[in-house]
Order: sequence, then structure tokens, then C-alpha cells
Amino acid sequence: LKKGLEERQANKAAIVRQGPESVVFLLNGDQTVERAAITTSEGAGAWVVVEGAVRPGQKVITRGNERLQPGQPVRGEPIEYALP
Repeated sequence: LKKGLEERQANKAAIVRQGPESVVFLLNGDQTVERAAITTSEGAGAWVVVEGAVRPGQKVITRGNERLQPGQPVRGEPIEYALP
């Protein structure tokens, strides 16, 4: 990846296709999820650069995200993915 893009990476497992859109589900502080439309660009391995309503450091859902609805409560464990 180009220098400076590292903080905008997301694991490909977080990306869900919904019709013509790509989205991720963000984990809120109250353990509910929020849908965020994104676009993707270059990638390396299991990682892609995302742009849209996602800020660096926000937590995204990577498992079970295909059936989530905005506002839905979730319970899970953090998963550490190795960076490229």
C-alpha cells in the first residue's frame, strides 16, 4: 500500500455487498451496529483501503455481518488480524 494509507485499511471480511453498494458495520459504544457505505481502492492480501463514513480506529464487524441491521445489538470478541 502507498505510504499514508495504512490507517484507512479494513479487512476484506468486514465488507458486505448490499445491492450496488459496499458497506461495513461499525460497532458503537453501546454494543449496537451502524451501517456505513464505503468505497474500496487498492489492497494487499486480506486488506483494502476504504473510504466513506469510517474513521481511523473505528471497530468494524468481520463475522456474521451479512445479516446485521442498523441498531441491532451485538456481542462478540475482538479479533486481531495481522497487517500486510
